[in-house]
Amino acid sequence: MIHTGRVITPNALLAILLVAFPVLAQERPQPESPNSSWAVLHGRGYTAFASGRYADALTDFKASLPLAAGPEQRAMTLSDFGYTLAELGRAAEALEQLEQALALWRGVDPAGHPALQVATTVGILQRTLGNFRESEQTLRAVADSARRDSSDRALALVALGDLMNEQDRFIEARPVFEAALKLSPERDRTRAAALIGLGDAQSNGGQFQPGIVQLREALAISREINVSELEALALRDLGNTYAEMGDFASAQTMLRRALPIFEAAPGMRIQYAGTLVSLGVIYGAEDKLGLAEDGFARALKVYGDASANPRSALALQNLAMIRAQQKRFAEAEDLARRAHSALKSAFGETSAPAAHALGTLARVEEKAGNLEQSEHDYSRALAILRDDGVLGSASVSGILSGYVTVLRKLHRRHEARVVEQQLKAFRNTGDSQ
Repeated sequence: MIHTGRVITPNALLAILLVAFPVLAQERPQPESPNSSWAVLHGRGYTAFASGRYADALTDFKASLPLAAGPEQRAMTLSDFGYTLAELGRAAEALEQLEQALALWRGVDPAGHPALQVATTVGILQRTLGNFRESEQTLRAVADSARRDSSDRALALVALGDLMNEQDRFIEARPVFEAALKLSPERDRTRAAALIGLGDAQSNGGQFQPGIVQLREALAISREINVSELEALALRDLGNTYAEMGDFASAQTMLRRALPIFEAAPGMRIQYAGTLVSLGVIYGAEDKLGLAEDGFARALKVYGDASANPRSALALQNLAMIRAQQKRFAEAEDLARRAHSALKSAFGETSAPAAHALGTLARVEEKAGNLEQSEHDYSRALAILRDDGVLGSASVSGILSGYVTVLRKLHRRHEARVVEQQLKAFRNTGDSQ
């Protein structure tokens, strides 16, 4: 049994911000500026950035930084420097530059558009680097300080909702995305991003048809405005939704369309890896274990240090299940524990992502014949999901089913029947969506 949990794929909002607002949407500096040397270099960097030549832009912005006169020019240059580093996938360096820029922008105009936009990007980068608590604090502060009807508030809300989705906080995320949609009536990048986030939250909460409606609208908008990154995000989430519904043919079509778009965008390598994992999940469900294992292995290479990266967790869990099927139980348990440890460290021991990983560990233990420990871990995982209010999410069905199996093997028939009723009620609810 392949684990069909949610692929953690952050960084979507960076694509939106960097495409929609290159160089903070500042007017291009003109050579007749009093500081002409800075203006020429900065303008050249702007042109390179806008045309996608990020290495050239980085060189020009770096050269212009010592020539910046006054806090505003320096803030603008640091911002541009940070955005370019983010496009190149150098998140830690980008965050360092943007935090310096933010301090300067707050001195110039703390409630101004540049300060709010840089603060939102700081929050996104904090999340990208795994600093989820700091990210949420930063994004909430932007949403609270921006004008209630502003585009800055809409972007901060989309980023905040996206963070909640990553942590399986789908119930909390929905009203956040709905608020962002009210602030984004135009068929633009922000509206498409909010629709993707809302569709993701709905489908992961078992509301498949509403989720598909939102994601298809996002897909249509992204094609209308010709933003390939958003198109790929909508395709990926549609693919994941169809996979949860058991429509593997449609899922593969969507994911295969998304994959080359992500592969061509340097700043979306995590999205690319997540799509490989999604395809691997489908191959596993179709019993094509060689293809599945290859997809998971390729994804783990992209993720890098898989032992500490929460985004590698689903690949690790699925590899664990493959090893269990191969009766390589020691390896399987090690992989499952690594996934659980990474998610506990990132989100907390009582978080929904950690509970799902614990369910995978319980499944491995059941396959290995360690029934008492398996029952304990299944019970703990379900208790966490119940306390978090996500027991009805789409990915819980496998945990309930596995728990029934273990209870029956332990001859605890009455308890097994109770859980079977929960599982039946869940499946009936899903069929009615």
